[in-house]
Amino acid sequence: MKESKLIYLATPYTDRHRGVEIYRFQQVTAVSAILLENGIFNFSPITQSHEQHMLGNLPGTWDFWKEVDLTFLDRCDELYVLSEPGWQESVGVTAEIEFAKENNIPVKYILFDEDKNNVSEIPEEKAREVKQWTEYQKKAINSTVTNHRYQNYQG
Repeated sequence: MKESKLIYLATPYTDRHRGVEIYRFQQVTAVSAILLENGIFNFSPITQSHEQHMLGNLPGTWDFWKEVDLTFLDRCDELYVLSEPGWQESVGVTAEIEFAKENNIPVKYILFDEDKNNVSEIPEEKAREVKQWTEYQKKAINSTVTNHRYQNYQG
């Protein structure tokens, strides 16, 4: 078998609005699938742990997942940061970037174009232009996601 790079795919997750968490899970899982379709082996901690959080009643906090996530990141060749709103404020994503830099793991920033169903690499400066959602936008996402697509997660 050919040696392949393994990519750690980081994105923000935790939010007080459950629908935002579900939306972020959907986005990063779609990106993970696109990368895999293109032969890029990746580990997405959100794709892996979202269902464990939702169905297993495990915490969704960085404090709980830190050791798990950094153990996987330590075994990866590169870190891809999905530049979604909130990534710069995310405790987990910023810690993963810091860990990667401290351990000489290259960091790349990517953007998902949902309309075209593709992923592209972008410079860090462009990734930093992605703005945090307003509370109004988060409430709209929460309402849309929880009321229409993921009613089974309502407790």
